[in-house]
Amino acid sequence: MKPIQVFGIIVRVFGLSLFIYSIWYLVLGVALGLGLPEPQSGFMVNYFINGLTFFFLSLYLLRGAPHILRFSYPREEN
Repeated sequence: MKPIQVFGIIVRVFGLSLFIYSIWYLVLGVALGLGLPEPQSGFMVNYFINGLTFFFLSLYLLRGAPHILRFSYPREEN
């Protein structure tokens, strides 16, 4: 395998772990919003914002993150 392919696999594995982390954040936000006697809207909103941010970033990484790969391994022109 070429180094760019190995790096692409590492990026996707990191994206998968970030995806799982984002789902955990979103579920925790729902649990905080529904499980407490007095809804803690500040905590719930914070978890949702972070969860959605991580979710969309993980989707980008799972799709291969072409901008990161091009930046890390620019094409050599001769």
